[in-house]
Amino acid sequence: MRSGPLFELPLNDFQILGVPPHCDETAIVTAVADRLAQLPRREFSSQVIVQREAVIKEASEVLIHALQHQEPVLVKHLTVSSDGLAAGLLLLYEAGSYKALLERKKEVLALKDNQDLRLIFALGHRAIAEEEDEQGNLEAAYSALELGISTLREGNCLLPVQQELSALSKRWRPEYILSLLAGEKAREAGMMHLLAMLEERSGLEGDGKDGSGLSPDEFFKFMQYVRRQLTVVEQQDLFEHESSRPSPAAQYLAAQALLARGFSQAEPQWIRRARGHLIRLSQRQDVNLELSVCALLLGQVEEALKNLERSQEEQPLNFIRNISNNSPDLLPGLCRYSEEWLSNEVFPLFRDLRDTSSSLQVYFGNPEVQNFIDKAQTPPTASANMSQAVPPLPPPEKRQRRRTPLPTLLPVGAAFLVAVLLLGSGWMWSQNTQKLDAVPHRSVAKSAKPETVSQPPVAQAPKPETASQLPVSPEPKPETVPPQPVATGAKPVVLQTASAAVAPPTDVAPSDAQVATLLMDWQRVKQQALGSTYQTDGLAKLLTGRAKQTWQAKASQAKENQEHWQYTLNKLDVEKISKVSDKQLAVTAEVSEIADVYSAKGRKLDNSYTRPYRVRYTLLHEADGWRISRMDLL
Repeated sequence: MRSGPLFELPLNDFQILGVPPHCDETAIVTAVADRLAQLPRREFSSQVIVQREAVIKEASEVLIHALQHQEPVLVKHLTVSSDGLAAGLLLLYEAGSYKALLERKKEVLALKDNQDLRLIFALGHRAIAEEEDEQGNLEAAYSALELGISTLREGNCLLPVQQELSALSKRWRPEYILSLLAGEKAREAGMMHLLAMLEERSGLEGDGKDGSGLSPDEFFKFMQYVRRQLTVVEQQDLFEHESSRPSPAAQYLAAQALLARGFSQAEPQWIRRARGHLIRLSQRQDVNLELSVCALLLGQVEEALKNLERSQEEQPLNFIRNISNNSPDLLPGLCRYSEEWLSNEVFPLFRDLRDTSSSLQVYFGNPEVQNFIDKAQTPPTASANMSQAVPPLPPPEKRQRRRTPLPTLLPVGAAFLVAVLLLGSGWMWSQNTQKLDAVPHRSVAKSAKPETVSQPPVAQAPKPETASQLPVSPEPKPETVPPQPVATGAKPVVLQTASAAVAPPTDVAPSDAQVATLLMDWQRVKQQALGSTYQTDGLAKLLTGRAKQTWQAKASQAKENQEHWQYTLNKLDVEKISKVSDKQLAVTAEVSEIADVYSAKGRKLDNSYTRPYRVRYTLLHEADGWRISRMDLL
């Protein structure tokens, strides 16, 4: 094997056997036996295994001969021919020289490409990844592991080993996501991985398998950490998208993000949109405190106080009553509660709002807020001069809010459990643990007060927007919702609501995260349309113009030919977003995916592909949202 050298590898006879210099003959014989007994992975060809054995035996013979003849051992590098290259590289890997191995990857694969060589390099990448992980360099570890996976995918070989490496990457993925989101440069990649993880789990409350090994409880805790790394806009985009599954927990989180955004940026339109989400939730949960805060911030004081009357959460209500002790109504307590709730419970959950103050005086003193309230034609109790209408508040009292401990929540449905674990709001207030026997179906526990009015029904609101409908039409005018029959002696309450629609202003361009979500949705719809079931309904929701025609024709042709595609998305990186006009965007992205075509005879190798590609998407804003009109390969 050492004749006709082609490659010189930094490996001497001692390293091949795994013995120290100056060892005796017995140690060499033992080492040889051990090395030959430790066979490499079964995926290696028999030729590589035989060549490896020959190199080990030759190394032992050289060392034993030197000992027997008392000759000095020449420490020299191993040289191998082209035919023995895989065996030599395998020995280099077994010696732990991973960096030296991978330094030769490009040169070797350009000269000779086969399954044995790709497996060796993939194992080298995995070993580097594990070393980086042990040292706490998670991003480097994850990147090394991805290189190992791509090495095999590019060679279209060893699917079981690919799956093994992918399983390891998915176990690391939660930590990797947190690491990416904690920084600044790779946050978009972190969001993409998070979206993929949620998709695999089928949402916050889903029971899908994402490979992370996280139990539902552990996943909830993970999402708590995630939330603190996301900005208010990122959380809004994420949870509004998730709420369309549907997901009650995501809908509440979306409402919380919208409320925080509207207050912190003095943009009441987001608060109105938050109220739309909360109105839907109010059919199943007591979110009257949150609705009361929304109404207050929209200048609708009377409506805010009515929502307080409907709330059955005694602990926060007692706080509000205590603050309002010497007032004709509960407005002073509601103002203090709103400020403290936003400051202590809401803003700390957003990366960019932790140091934000929550002053109602400042909020209502903003001219844009006053102008919004004027245009909304609020009743006299909520005049444009709300900054002066906010009553003087007593000094805040020290109080502690904590969520109900997990063991008391076991009988509750999954969505409610998620909300309790994730939210710092009026879903559950408890210093003395409250029993949840009254809410097994997420119904609102009735108050002990006999004069409390039953929860009025709320008109069915439209479903939350999806990524394919980013900005939608403006909200309809407020409508009156009829009350539910009430207890004897109680007066019916008519709930005047702002629209339950959740549309943002139509002149707001989609955020980077919304664009990324739209492209991720397209990957999913593409799989559905060209998959074995040929579900093409989604094409009309995401595509328009030329793109819609092209992919509808492609789906029809695939069905006619009895062929289907199977896509596995590895990575989607949005490189650039350019505004062409108010209604057109150009988005450049790199897509890495495995695309396999199957017919009745099996997989069609000629049409399948694995290599990444770059594409320019043209996005058009139509009446019902943003859609993809063109896709051009670059």
